[in-house]
Amino acid sequence: MRLRQPGGFFDTADTDEHGRAILEPEDDDRLKLMQGEDGMVFRCSFCNRSYRVLAVK
Repeated sequence: MRLRQPGGFFDTADTDEHGRAILEPEDDDRLKLMQGEDGMVFRCSFCNRSYRVLAVK
């Protein structure tokens, strides 16, 4: 069962070895994921906003 999450993601109902939920982006071109040196940037073409998630070191 796949649950719809706000912001263009689906919950896959799977977890990693730490018990964290695994998310996948929707199957459209609204959300672009970019890997940076210190984290990730999510760019939404629908709302023209970018979100930066810093990696924890």
